[in-house]
Amino acid sequence: MAKRSTPAKPFDSGDQLQVQTRAARLKDRQDQDDEDFKAMMAIPNFRAFVWRLLSRAHVFQTSADVSNPYNTFFREGERNGGLQLMADVMRLCPQHYQTMAAESAKRDKELNDG
Repeated sequence: MAKRSTPAKPFDSGDQLQVQTRAARLKDRQDQDDEDFKAMMAIPNFRAFVWRLLSRAHVFQTSADVSNPYNTFFREGERNGGLQLMADVMRLCPQHYQTMAAESAKRDKELNDG
């Protein structure tokens, strides 16, 4: 017979200990996410992937479409996600931004020369 689990105690935002415990867990999770991202940015294939995401999100160009404002709104939504990714790159490993740009330029040159 399966053992019954006791229901989790509901979160009480008035309990300072619960608030501090949850904040500490969230900080630990964010710190781990940051470390994971930095480790992945050290991998050339991941940097290429991030560059493609930034490009597809229109981070390096204008979002404006004067012929259709709805396209502008849609592109701005895509751009917002790209800017969040760019902020993570610049916050966690800004040295990799220049590396990514140089690697992308090299790939573009090889594509155009080949």
